[in-house]
Amino acid sequence: FRMPFCLGDAGSRAVDDAGIYQVTKATLTYNPPAGAAGFEQPPWHSKHAKVWSCRRVDEVVNGIRRQQVDGLPPGTTHHDLVEAIQSTGAKVYLFGGFVRDTIRARTANDIDLSFATDGQAGIQRMVDMAAKRGWNATVGMSDGLYIKFGFFADGDDTGQQVEGRVFCGLSGQPGWQMGDFACNSLLYCMETNHVVDSTGHGVHDVLAIPTMKLRIPYTSKKDMWDHVMWPANPWGLLYRWYRFRARGLEPSTPEQRKYILESTLKGEQDMSFRTTFKACLGWDLEDRPNFFDKVRQAMTDDYNATFKLQILLRLRPNGQEWFNSQINHWFNPAKAIRRSTIGGTMLQ
Repeated sequence: FRMPFCLGDAGSRAVDDAGIYQVTKATLTYNPPAGAAGFEQPPWHSKHAKVWSCRRVDEVVNGIRRQQVDGLPPGTTHHDLVEAIQSTGAKVYLFGGFVRDTIRARTANDIDLSFATDGQAGIQRMVDMAAKRGWNATVGMSDGLYIKFGFFADGDDTGQQVEGRVFCGLSGQPGWQMGDFACNSLLYCMETNHVVDSTGHGVHDVLAIPTMKLRIPYTSKKDMWDHVMWPANPWGLLYRWYRFRARGLEPSTPEQRKYILESTLKGEQDMSFRTTFKACLGWDLEDRPNFFDKVRQAMTDDYNATFKLQILLRLRPNGQEWFNSQINHWFNPAKAIRRSTIGGTMLQ
């Protein structure tokens, strides 16, 4: 039994195009990966979570399954790779931006895997599996434990390695992970071919008309779910809000936008906030030199909308005045801001 997705007329057309329906969770079965603490319950066990069937994602994933994996022996497809990873006892998911963009009928630039497995032991089994098959596999640590399959010849940047990470909760231990925003908290299960919406709002926000919505999983401690990521990394996630706003996404509610502005004002004098913000913006500027103007516009728009009445009463400066006096000097052209040690070219 599948429950239909309900939206307005324009949203309903988008739903019809995507071929998406909500699946009753009671009809689903889940066999946890053996010995993998943190994954005893399915990713949809939260009362907030929803599960969807989406024809568009199925079609795109099926096409990817048939494609050759760069850097692995000829004829080795993504389907072969996923089956080999599953043979180690891991459960394999597509996570985040790929699922979001595919549901929205956008081309996804990054296709990354995520694993429900027992951390280092699970990754080691994948390394052993790859070695038996003569596959190249590289393991590292960056924002969690990861493994990459395939390799490039020197000077060849035309291919794409397949990268996968172990799901990791706030404790740093393996466990189901929620994204920064609801639209980025979508999983696609390679075993059951279902989209798991961890927050229960992600699919609605992705298919919102006329543009996708940004929704923080919580805005106060009393609403905080035990596996959200905002408390652990507020500064980098604040930049990601403005980054997605600069790309055209809209706040889901005025309350969420206000929460972001209040958090930004608190961080104005915090050196770690400035450093993180500049580093993140620097990474974007490497590929999009004009992105600074879009981020500035997003910040001033949110400021003006949040403090509209106070600005009219002249109790606050307008957004442009605020940005010029409080934010713009972070990027003072007279100061040579060197390349950050954590990466990214700063504004000069």
